[in-house]
Amino acid sequence: MIRRITVLFPAAALAACTLPAATVGPVSQLQWFAYTDAQGQRILAAPKTAGEARTKAWQGWLQQHRSAWRQDRQPVTGPTQWCATWLEAQRKQEVCRRGGTLVHFQYGVLRDEAAIQAAQKIWLGY
Repeated sequence: MIRRITVLFPAAALAACTLPAATVGPVSQLQWFAYTDAQGQRILAAPKTAGEARTKAWQGWLQQHRSAWRQDRQPVTGPTQWCATWLEAQRKQEVCRRGGTLVHFQYGVLRDEAAIQAAQKIWLGY
């Protein structure tokens, strides 16, 4: 009996370490709000629908960066440049670009410059 437990425990631990990363459910009702114009001037934000190409790109971006969000205690400063909102599994999700970071109101803060630029390209590059 003890031998089985010692064999099963390492196998279970190994299986837990190799589980696939959390997947992103289907993104629906994706909208984008711009808070600054191309020159960085504040504007009144109005929702814009994302369209099929942006929705597909955003879902891929979310899948790629799902595990990169951090719950750090460093303050996020600077003006909000844009926000994206969507439904995922019937729950509202929101990511905002503020200063040099992305803030996800459920998962935390993303400070990876390459990931931020990729998100920026989705919203401003299409």
